[in-house]
Amino acid sequence: MTDFVPVGDPEAMRATARALVGQADAIRLAPEGAAAGLEALVLEGPAAGRLQHAAGEVRHQAQQAAAGLEAVAAALYADAATVEQMNDDRRREAARAAAAAQRATPDAAGDKAGQPAAAPPPAPGGAPPPGPPPAAAPPPAPDAAPPAVAPPAASPPDPQPAPDAAEPPA
Repeated sequence: MTDFVPVGDPEAMRATARALVGQADAIRLAPEGAAAGLEALVLEGPAAGRLQHAAGEVRHQAQQAAAGLEAVAAALYADAATVEQMNDDRRREAARAAAAAQRATPDAAGDKAGQPAAAPPPAPGGAPPPGPPPAAAPPPAPDAAPPAVAPPAASPPDPQPAPDAAEPPA
């Protein structure tokens, strides 16, 4: 018998995708607090420009990392649906194989599924087992006339006339 073996776990894939989206949000927001603190500082001189530029680079890299995680999460969501379909196909195939194996394997009575069981032994007293059932009549030809049906039997005439059907008085 063929057992169902799943291709993967679509629910675990979806849970991982949700976790990745959460991490992407955290990464996207992480530099904002530092950037707000940096903007609150009043910096002057050549180092101020370099620091502002570095803060912009950190934000940009965080946005790219978050976008990458969201892309992986989207791919996991899409692949989870594919894995779910593949699991359903495998489950149906395993059920089909199990049904075919069951039909091909004799059961405890010794007969095969779909075949009639052996005739029971003769009854005590030596009575022979009943013969095969009579064959059914063949179906009529499509262009044949319908079978003749005898008309219903007429009721016999009433031996005495009804009293109101008597001859009119003179």
